[in-house]
Amino acid sequence: MRRVGWIVILPLTVLPLQKETQNGNYTVKLKGTLVVIEAQALTPDGRMIGDLRKSDFLLSEDNILQEIVQFERQEKPLAIALMIDTSGSMGSADGGPLKTAVLTARQLIKNLHADDEVALFDVGNRPKLIHSATSDGESVLAALNRHIFSMGRSLWSSPGPGDVFILMGRGIHLHDTIYEGTKYLATRPRDKHRVLVVITDNETTPPNSHSAIEALHEALEANVVVVGLITQRRVRDRVLNLGKLVHGDVVAYARETGGEVMWVDGGEDLLNVPHLLDRLRVKYVLGYYPTNPRQDKKARKITLNVSPLAKKRYGDIRLSYRRRYYPGMNEANQFP
Repeated sequence: MRRVGWIVILPLTVLPLQKETQNGNYTVKLKGTLVVIEAQALTPDGRMIGDLRKSDFLLSEDNILQEIVQFERQEKPLAIALMIDTSGSMGSADGGPLKTAVLTARQLIKNLHADDEVALFDVGNRPKLIHSATSDGESVLAALNRHIFSMGRSLWSSPGPGDVFILMGRGIHLHDTIYEGTKYLATRPRDKHRVLVVITDNETTPPNSHSAIEALHEALEANVVVVGLITQRRVRDRVLNLGKLVHGDVVAYARETGGEVMWVDGGEDLLNVPHLLDRLRVKYVLGYYPTNPRQDKKARKITLNVSPLAKKRYGDIRLSYRRRYYPGMNEANQFP
């Protein structure tokens, strides 16, 4: 089986709490901020490592070691905004990236769990909601078929049950895609992982109504993870070397929000979509009270490593996690 290309960085939440300490004969209540990091531990080929302990992790903020006070391995259902790029850069409607995008969307929807939910957007030009969030995958698949057929571009020679049709638009406006998808996900339940999935060739078109910074801030405040499913391996090296948020690159959004990038050419790649969903549902949760208590909204760098003993037990481990946060940023919207 061909190895899948992937990048995973998971998110964090910030939660104001109180903790009690003993000072002589009386109790002092100290207001603190619990920073909660969500992380994955993966083997080099992308398999999850699920039995690490708290003592296996070393966590630092701005290069200062922090005490991990909360630790668990957590599984939660998904709330997905599925954004399908149907723009002109996606190639021929009779095959290639467009057909791959639709097949990938179908595979993702079919492999959702009963407690997951998905909303469908067409982002070939400007983001357009096609089906609101639901756990009924069949209704979303039917809506996809109806919508794309009505726009008049076929993937197959003649319509039939299950056939899908595509419109060739001008190009994807990625900043607007992230912004609008995030605004929608911010309304979804907090007991689900909010995931914005963009199926695209990562070719973007200016101008956007929203800037990269506006879109990124919306995603960070709503605790939304961006996942990019890129439909052309030929752009892989260029995409990895670019990674510039300002240019409208889904790889950069995935990196900044704590998401994942996977290349899907069809065929064997589609078999890895269920594994992607499994990775998004399960994570380690590590919490700490920062030694720097200031709520100054300035970026704090997070570094997570495994201990020498963990490396000795497991060998090479890839830790995937969100690399920064902003203390004092609209914390109420960051709760999962």
